[in-house]
Amino acid sequence: MTIFFSVVAFAQEKTPDLKVDVNTTKSTTTTDWYTNPIYWVIGAVVLIIIVALISRGGGKRD
Repeated sequence: MTIFFSVVAFAQEKTPDLKVDVNTTKSTTTTDWYTNPIYWVIGAVVLIIIVALISRGGGKRD
């Protein structure tokens, strides 16, 4: 059986020609908002403030 598979493997004509051309040109005027670290910092600060307000507001005041 291994001889059969080796004959089949050698019977292949040639390796396929895989030339892939990928153009990744982006316009410099449009940028994704989530790649800017400023938005991540602002979002984290807002999230911390919201969590602090929710956890502080749960207690009773006498």
